[in-house]
Amino acid sequence: MAIQSSNPIAYQCCFCAQAIENVQPEPLLLTLAVDEDGEQVLHTHYACLKKALHPSVPLFVWSTESE
Repeated sequence: MAIQSSNPIAYQCCFCAQAIENVQPEPLLLTLAVDEDGEQVLHTHYACLKKALHPSVPLFVWSTESE
């Protein structure tokens, strides 16, 4: 049986520093390799990641997003 917490997990965008709602498709997770055995996970909004990437870098477009 899973234990449910009354405190939702809070995420902060690594680009804009604003809160991210835990509603699919967000938060997006960026995983960085920091050494042989370590990694750092950063959270981001889809829109913030898309804005930060060069236009030539392909990024999956969620079916719920309108462009």
